[in-house]
Amino acid sequence: MRWLALLVALACTPVAAQTVTTVNGPLASMAKTLGGDAITVLYPVPPGIDPALWRPSIAQIAQIQSSDLILLNGAEFAKWTAKTSLPRARTVNTSRAFQDAYIATAQGLTHTHGNDGEHSHAGIAPLVWLDFSQAAQQAAAIATALKRLTPDQAAAIDSRLTTLTQQLNALHARASTFVGTKVLADHSGFEYFARAYDLRMTDIAWTPGQAPAPKDLARLTTDAKIILWQAPPHPEAEAATQAAGLTSVLFFPGTDNPEGFVAQMTENLDRLEAAR
Repeated sequence: MRWLALLVALACTPVAAQTVTTVNGPLASMAKTLGGDAITVLYPVPPGIDPALWRPSIAQIAQIQSSDLILLNGAEFAKWTAKTSLPRARTVNTSRAFQDAYIATAQGLTHTHGNDGEHSHAGIAPLVWLDFSQAAQQAAAIATALKRLTPDQAAAIDSRLTTLTQQLNALHARASTFVGTKVLADHSGFEYFARAYDLRMTDIAWTPGQAPAPKDLARLTTDAKIILWQAPPHPEAEAATQAAGLTSVLFFPGTDNPEGFVAQMTENLDRLEAAR
């Protein structure tokens, strides 16, 4: 009865989870939420590195290419993906459904983000998920891809998608109450958030984490009462904005956070509501 023992052994052997590679934190978080234990989500960007600017090594590219599914953000996010041969059948642009709504950005000031080197934000605004209705469309695209990858999990994925969509719709409804609010932004990145919720936003283009120069301070002339920071500001930058009568609000885009996307966006809106 060796064959029976073999069948029993095979039945008890856990099926290897499918690997899903994502190019940023929001996609990783949504994939984990939707796929559950049926998938292993790989987010290859090292901690503290902006995934929009990260470039994988040849070995890392090979690992990414071998993934069962590769989730891209679109909107020119992670530009290395446009210069690398990725398996078309296993690669999904999660924002394809609304690519006609991408926001083009003008040539901006050149600055640095930590150790990421000098760059400007000209081209296409990449943080599409900060319009929570667009994030819901990305979640739907991920769910569709995961159901093709793990068809036996389709019902569970649909159930999780329903819950996630409800959460994203709730964020969208909350953010819609900020229509007409005048705010400053420390630098570019909030384009979709401002457009979706009709904020009267001005980007002052300060270099993240640095003390403001005199030319930076000149851009503080405004009747806004709130400034949004994508990361904790330099103490001198914080002092300058306080002196100008501005209330600082940390609003983390979640770009490099592969965990708890909905929770992080909820905390952002909590802080913004408290400052209004």
